[in-house]
Amino acid sequence: MKNANTADSKKKFNGKIAGLTVLEVLFYLFSLPIIVVLSVVFGVRAYELVPYYSFWPFVGVILAGVLCLIFIIVVMCISLRKKSKRTILMQTVSIIVAVIFLTSFIAVALDVVLPDVLAQLTSSTLFYEDLNNQSLASEQAEFNASLDRKFIMLNLLNGNYDPQYEYETLKADSDITSRRRQIGSELGRLDSTEQYEQIYLSDELYAELFQFIYDEYIMTDIDYALLEPNKPFGNTTRIAMGHAIAEVIYPEFRQLAEEGMSNERIAYLYQNNYASLKNDGYLTYDDSMILFATSGRMTVPVVIRLLLDRGYTYTEGEQAYIENGEVVEPEGTFYLELYEKEDVIAIMEDEDAVEWNSDGTRGVLVKEVEGVDYGVGAVVIPVYDENGTLTGGYIRAPRQWSILDMDGKNMDVAAISDVVIDLGELLGDIEVGGFDLGSIFRNMDPMTIGELLNNLDGIISTLMSALGGGSSNISIMSIIDKLLQGVTDVIMAATGGSGLYLNLAINDQGALEIAIAPTNVEVGMLGYQYMTWMESNNLLFAVMGVMSLREWLYIFGAVSVLLAFAAGMCREIKARVRKDMADNEELEAENEAAGEGETFESGAAEYDAETPAADIEATDPVPEPAE
Repeated sequence: MKNANTADSKKKFNGKIAGLTVLEVLFYLFSLPIIVVLSVVFGVRAYELVPYYSFWPFVGVILAGVLCLIFIIVVMCISLRKKSKRTILMQTVSIIVAVIFLTSFIAVALDVVLPDVLAQLTSSTLFYEDLNNQSLASEQAEFNASLDRKFIMLNLLNGNYDPQYEYETLKADSDITSRRRQIGSELGRLDSTEQYEQIYLSDELYAELFQFIYDEYIMTDIDYALLEPNKPFGNTTRIAMGHAIAEVIYPEFRQLAEEGMSNERIAYLYQNNYASLKNDGYLTYDDSMILFATSGRMTVPVVIRLLLDRGYTYTEGEQAYIENGEVVEPEGTFYLELYEKEDVIAIMEDEDAVEWNSDGTRGVLVKEVEGVDYGVGAVVIPVYDENGTLTGGYIRAPRQWSILDMDGKNMDVAAISDVVIDLGELLGDIEVGGFDLGSIFRNMDPMTIGELLNNLDGIISTLMSALGGGSSNISIMSIIDKLLQGVTDVIMAATGGSGLYLNLAINDQGALEIAIAPTNVEVGMLGYQYMTWMESNNLLFAVMGVMSLREWLYIFGAVSVLLAFAAGMCREIKARVRKDMADNEELEAENEAAGEGETFESGAAEYDAETPAADIEATDPVPEPAE
């Protein structure tokens, strides 16, 4: 019976110890190791956005893993050491100190180091406060990934990546025109924006590509920009053209979005053209003024000051030449490479305009060609189709960048609203079908650009009335195109010859929109700030991963201290349980030993054969035992 009680007691004590051990392990696991799991969530999400950046999105995970490993080693060295002279309480204190060092202390160190790193990577255009928690870091990661995709889209539609995807080439394709009509008919049967978005924009990546084509090309194309909306979601004709082009480009874009900067052609375009933007653009401006522009303070005085500032280029005046059968670009120059279909065709029609290299794949322009914007010394790279027919080509040449190119955003019309323009001089000689349309403009007094833009609705209405409404839509568009070009020339003259466009469009709500846009879309470049971010995008993703970890270090700094203390209490209780168990075992052993001694003495008295019978008889009778 005693043995059964002892076994039950041991089982009870062992159950308590096992439960406390499990609880102790759980407390440790839910302290620092859980941070690794949380950082992995961010790392995986970032990697899915930019898989071509290899391990960089996982730098935060790596740091979390190192801290966790150190924590586990510290816990094992302290808690599993059997012959330690320190009490469990002192051991717990040591673990808590290690936790504080591995969480709060590291987080504070990151707060000291990372701001300078971030400033260096982004030229002080992205601040530490923009990334100081996981939510902000996640938003920034998505934005930075979108920069890569936008750069790809820019260089797809302008022909830089592959001439077959150039907007004007696709627009003129008969198959795309046919598909546009089909989609337009389908759109005509839809009644709501929700229906349209559900059917055509359910794929986020496709929707992003379509919206880029629609905003940057369709809505700046004079053939579509002034079409009135005929559905709640816009004009079906121009929306259909956007989808027809997007469907052709999407498979290639999806592949490029996965490859990103690992794609050889995309990486080359970035490295080559960004060098031109940086060295012949950004570095040529006054440092203090350019910082105003790139730090969100693009005020009218700053714009005007920078627009009128006489810039220069390191590459300006430096001409390429042929040497030993090869094209040589002077050392230290930065040539922009751009697909120029019409210019290359015009150059190729003049047989004496180019001096070719030994294999005839590229040459150097040796004389001026009428209608071509490039001068002597530009590098010409013709492109032929599979039949050997010239389809266009690339031109490499120095470029003088404007502040608008640096900013990469549309310019506030107010910045040049006071510039005076004479429409009679610009459009006074227009005739359509024998009708002197220029008389409308000759009777107009010179006006400021601000007044012109405010009165543009009335001018367009006058044109449409003079030409018989919509029956002469092509003529109206050509006149408006000429008007916009004339205004653009005036604006360019007022801003020191800065490259820009005046875009006019009727938006999907039926309102007239006016924008003064830089040449970034044409050349396939983002603003300097975002191009600089892209240069260090892999490191920025690493910083964002660490920044997402930093927040958890602060949170789990306090949590881990409590959990480490709770784990220490479990160890303390286990020690007490073991002591109680040992005491009980000792007591049981003593009781058992005492019980065995009593049994041996009574047996000897009863069964001792050597005791003489006479002595037994001679003794007094043994009294009866009491009841």
